[in-house]
Amino acid sequence: MGSMKIFVAFLVAGIVVVGVVWVFGIFVIGYIFDPYYSSEKTTMDFVAEALRETNPEICFESGNKDGCIAHYAFRTNNVEVCLMSGDNLTCVMQFVSKDPDEKYCDFVSEDWYDYCISRVNDGKD
Repeated sequence: MGSMKIFVAFLVAGIVVVGVVWVFGIFVIGYIFDPYYSSEKTTMDFVAEALRETNPEICFESGNKDGCIAHYAFRTNNVEVCLMSGDNLTCVMQFVSKDPDEKYCDFVSEDWYDYCISRVNDGKD
């Protein structure tokens, strides 16, 4: 009878140890793959830094340079910053959707000027 108690005690202890190791393993895997804990900066981290430093050129270090510049331009309400972006149409369209005004179309390339004007006119309707 005494050996049965020892067996059950070891069995329970083994199950507890396996459970603790399993839970710990899940936390470690979650920590490794969770972007919140990642040391890599996100686009919004670059935008926040550029806003703090009032320097949109910080966005050039971002993996998503055009997105960073577009966010910076919109947050500072400065459409001229869109000229720094390789995709200035998307950047400018943020301003057009908020305030349909033809003045914003001066900041897109000639290829997209007519499209921009049509979007402005659509927004005024």
